[in-house]
Amino acid sequence: MFLGFSIFKVEGNSMSPTVPDQSYVFARKVKSSIAKESLLIINHINYGKILKKLVKVDDNKKFWFEGENFSSISKEMIGPIKFENIIGKIVFVIKS
Repeated sequence: MFLGFSIFKVEGNSMSPTVPDQSYVFARKVKSSIAKESLLIINHINYGKILKKLVKVDDNKKFWFEGENFSSISKEMIGPIKFENIIGKIVFVIKS
């Protein structure tokens, strides 16, 4: 972490064209509410650290995500994510 930001290298096309493969993203810890369509790094139990777009918050306060590319896993495969598994919100992208 540098000045409150975490830096991640993106591997894969699941968020392309918004965030192409081999891009770098800067993320900042989320402290309160998250807007729909936000790009977030999440820590997934099966997939590890992944970058996805927030598409829904359900009645149980669980977060649902999906990718932007057909090559991405589905929101059903990702499943509901707890707030504590959100690493950070993307605030800047350096495209490859």
